[in-house]
Amino acid sequence: MSKKRNRKIAIAAILLATSVQSAHARPPMTDDEWTAYEESHAQFIFQQFGADPETARWAVWAMKHQPSSRCATSARPVFHSIEGGMTLYPGAGEGMVVDHICEPEALKHDALTIPPFSPNEAENERLQWGVTSDARNKAIAAILERQKQQQKQDAREYRKNLRPPTYLTSPDSKYFVNPCQSVEVQFPETAQDENREGHVDATCHFQKGDDNYWRADSCHFSVPEGTGKDFIQSAREFLGAKCWPQDSFDIKVNQSGVGTVGIGFRFNYQ
Repeated sequence: MSKKRNRKIAIAAILLATSVQSAHARPPMTDDEWTAYEESHAQFIFQQFGADPETARWAVWAMKHQPSSRCATSARPVFHSIEGGMTLYPGAGEGMVVDHICEPEALKHDALTIPPFSPNEAENERLQWGVTSDARNKAIAAILERQKQQQKQDAREYRKNLRPPTYLTSPDSKYFVNPCQSVEVQFPETAQDENREGHVDATCHFQKGDDNYWRADSCHFSVPEGTGKDFIQSAREFLGAKCWPQDSFDIKVNQSGVGTVGIGFRFNYQ
């Protein structure tokens, strides 16, 4: 009888211990708690790689609520590289700070000038910035008109300074050969002296003008560890002067005209 009684006491003690432990176990996170954790984690990543806290906060917001913005386009490669186990060096995200694209004013500008990826993003832009589809259409139309007038002015200046004009096929051709298509990347002299090589990835907005040439603007530059800022400056100057004729433009762009081009700086030992 004593053994049975002791066994019952032992079983009761185990059940009591299990009940106490279960009572103190932390319940699973709610959806709101999990979202807050993920956002905090992403902000920490951006701050570790060059962004200030305010820029990091807006970068996380843009990735979720305004993915077509320049801020989100620049932030995603940094975030996914770290999440994928790649190693980046401190400062890799400084472009978001230097170019000021993850600030409210820049995000509102992008809401006006970059078509949203989805109705959900359009609604986010309306709620956050008060930007409607009508306002966006008017802003984009104004930008295109300014670009059109500038391209006409550039074409007039070019024809005025070119004697005689050069054409793609014949004097009756609509489009003349623009010297910007022959622009080449300049290897920085400092890097040559120091025997340094490098690589720059440029994510830009590409569009074709009235002269039928593609050009890049609003570029964001990312580089692997060890690539100096002199390479970034050279890439920036190259893309600011370069144009591509339709038959040789092979850069893949999304529906907003955003694409990435890699620029390598390598010594030719042959």
